[in-house]
Amino acid sequence: MEKRLSLLIIGLSPGDTELVCRLFQEANYVVTHQCVEELGSMRSLLASRSWDLVMAASPCFLSALRESGADTPYIVVSGKSDAEKAIEDMKSGIDDYVTTRSLPVRLIPAFEQALEKALLRRQKKEAEERNRQAFQELQNWETIYRTMALQTSSGIAILQNNKIVFVNPYVTNYYGYEEGDFIGRAMLDFIHPEDRAEVRQNAIRMLKGQSLTPYRYRVLSKTGQIRWVVETIASISYKGERAIMGNVIDVTEFMELTKQLDDVRTMLIQEEKLASIGMLAGGISHEILNPLNIISLNIQLLEMNDWPADKTGEMLAVISRQVERIEKIVRDINTFAKPSKGEFIHLDINRLIESVLNLITPKLSLAAISLEKQLAPDLPEIPIDQNKMWQVFMNIISNAIDAMAGRQEKILRVATTLEVTEEEAFIVIIFSDTGPGIGNEVGNKVFDPFYTTKEPGKGTGLGLSISYSIIQEHKGCITVQNNEREGAFFVIRLPVNRNNRLPTTNP
Repeated sequence: MEKRLSLLIIGLSPGDTELVCRLFQEANYVVTHQCVEELGSMRSLLASRSWDLVMAASPCFLSALRESGADTPYIVVSGKSDAEKAIEDMKSGIDDYVTTRSLPVRLIPAFEQALEKALLRRQKKEAEERNRQAFQELQNWETIYRTMALQTSSGIAILQNNKIVFVNPYVTNYYGYEEGDFIGRAMLDFIHPEDRAEVRQNAIRMLKGQSLTPYRYRVLSKTGQIRWVVETIASISYKGERAIMGNVIDVTEFMELTKQLDDVRTMLIQEEKLASIGMLAGGISHEILNPLNIISLNIQLLEMNDWPADKTGEMLAVISRQVERIEKIVRDINTFAKPSKGEFIHLDINRLIESVLNLITPKLSLAAISLEKQLAPDLPEIPIDQNKMWQVFMNIISNAIDAMAGRQEKILRVATTLEVTEEEAFIVIIFSDTGPGIGNEVGNKVFDPFYTTKEPGKGTGLGLSISYSIIQEHKGCITVQNNEREGAFFVIRLPVNRNNRLPTTNP
């Protein structure tokens, strides 16, 4: 197979030039060549095109070749066999030294070796260039990362072998320590003792990729102040070794604000609850006065001198039942009047609804409202904050009572059912009334804070907003829409823990 070869010959005799060209042609090279005798001509030819090989009578033209930027193989052809001279020429940077006598044997191998040497030089040069670029890029990124680490508005700490090796100014500024106070110490030394075990577990989960959620814990400042942070961590390489980088953000002010908001929300819930109980006052007083009148009458009968002795036990039983009735009413009122402790306990939702309805039934009677119940039996118990859920039910029923004022047909319907799919299960609670319903423009705005359709002074607009947030706390949802004919109905879905035993149904 023919191979093309461009050959620049400097200072060789015509006979040597002819021999060189013929030897390359015999080795299947298609040769084009130019001969020059002086440096100026050489530079012109180097500038005009690239060459595959330079063959010269001496190494003196090598520097001009390299100055041109070309890495062309350079072979010296000499008529003398001088070993010392050959060694010196090789040291000067030429690729090979061939005598005129050895040309037939040495030319092709010398050229191929020169090509390999030139290739190695180019590869080395390219590698060095890549290394320089990579090093420069690494330096650039290091500058960027260091600038980010020093100026970012979050804390960065790097640990190796469980010891801190770097912290940025955010960490030292927020917690009152000097950088030297951190270096060489364990990060757990600065974490609140009660949070250390949980932080360790969260860090392990995050490093294993089992969690992406930032975790929250308390740290101790140098003055002993407790501050809250959220953190994410990642495995990195730092100074050529494996390390762990933690990124923290101080959320102390946010936690304090959240607590204040929770306190306000708790206060609003309590006020709404007391307002609901106030709304029940008339019916409750009537509900209590009835058994009190019965008790009073029976006591008067017992005080009569001619009262038959065999009737005493019967009358005392009547008195006892009425006392129990009063105690239950007072107990329910006291239970729901107390501030919620935020405790979730497994309860029968039907029983909780019944307790609310028992208290509100007198109010329904006074308002001439009929009550229809359709509570599904054998519902599984679910985790509930009974105090807060009582408030949800009371808010919805109170709104229904107000909505049906002045209507001819007044019916409050309460239903529960179990909704089961392949993946999840819900207890569904439905409250329905025969009021005017809600306008199309209202929709779910009824759950917005301070939104109310009542007359001024008759509502705060917080009842349903509070109910919405309570249902969210229970991982449930609440929606409202109009009945097919008239009135509105609220639908609450509360998730069932699938570990609970669900009731079986007949096929």
